[in-house]
Amino acid sequence: AIVLSCLALIGIVWAVAIERVNFERDYTIADTTRQNSNLAIAFEEHTIRTLKGVDQAILFVKNQYEEHGLKLDIGRMIENGALDARLFSFIGITDERGNVVLGSYEFTPTNLADRESFKVHQQNNDNEMFIGKLNLGRITHKWAIPMSHRINKTDGSFGGIVYASVDPEYFTRFYRQADLGEQGVVAMVGLDGIVRARQFAEKSGFGEDVRGGKLFAEQAKNRNGSYLGEGKLDGVTRFVSFRTLKEYPLIIAVGTSEAEALAPLHERKRSYYMNAGFASAMVVVFAAS
Repeated sequence: AIVLSCLALIGIVWAVAIERVNFERDYTIADTTRQNSNLAIAFEEHTIRTLKGVDQAILFVKNQYEEHGLKLDIGRMIENGALDARLFSFIGITDERGNVVLGSYEFTPTNLADRESFKVHQQNNDNEMFIGKLNLGRITHKWAIPMSHRINKTDGSFGGIVYASVDPEYFTRFYRQADLGEQGVVAMVGLDGIVRARQFAEKSGFGEDVRGGKLFAEQAKNRNGSYLGEGKLDGVTRFVSFRTLKEYPLIIAVGTSEAEALAPLHERKRSYYMNAGFASAMVVVFAAS
């Protein structure tokens, strides 16, 4: 009777310890996922506001160009506050052959006919803003996200593009405000699989190809969601929450390292198991007595 009672008591002690560990693990995962989801929503809203601001600025320049032609002074528009210079490293206009005819500051003659944004607008007559892959500006000599609108001539034929070179640092500066640990990551990824802006700990990045990773496998199932998986670029296992923007072909992803998120739990887990072991030893001593 003593042996059976003590074995039952030891079983209860360990069952309580294991149940507590499992409960805290589930709670930690749920809390991490909730925090990542909230951050993804905040970054999504910031991205949409920024892109709409860029969109409106490009359309404003386009309308002014259609009204004033080559007499338009984009630099003066920035000086007067009509355009927010913090967003752009350069704003330019090309003709139908890809030659840059106007810019936000002086530039050497440049042709952009081979650039993706120019070709897209040349082939598609729509009024949607195109967000291209990052490229090295031929005028600014800086890496930037090209965003552009098509210009139509009076007869509806292609007349060139208005484009803005947006510094990815504008986005990563905002991402740094989130405390996601040493291996946390925030990324803005195009539906084409190319990273537009990425903040990893204290490092910024862009231009990486993440096609074939778990992010796109999960995004194919749901536009918004969360999952646990390895990062395609560094192999770190993270809890990731993502959101697909409704109006733009972009995904915002926020990830927290599984190891860092569960580290406090592992410390408590050792404490729970040590206490359960000590209690079991005491029960054994009592049974032996």
